[in-house]
Amino acid sequence: YSSQVRIQNLVEKLFNDVISSALHYVNGKLILKMDPEEVEERLLCTIQIFQRLRKTYERFAHGQRYGAMKQDEKNPLAWPVKDELVFNLPDQFVERCYDMIDLA
Repeated sequence: YSSQVRIQNLVEKLFNDVISSALHYVNGKLILKMDPEEVEERLLCTIQIFQRLRKTYERFAHGQRYGAMKQDEKNPLAWPVKDELVFNLPDQFVERCYDMIDLA
């Protein structure tokens, strides 16, 4: 996994698995039968999981796992991956969760 494409594919697959698991927790048929407060709680929990996932990813992807670096210092531990590419689907999923909260 020393190339940008391989790391990006691995991270995207991981995020897709997390989205798949989240869909089991907040699937459409289930939440239509639930109490609105419980739906909101589940959606907020799901959003929080994705926020933590993003923070963890950023810490590792930007090479900050072994301590803070100076801003002008070149970071040899950073992953050569574009964040906006790997977070495309997770960000869309989180936006849909926010939309569902607005509807609940």
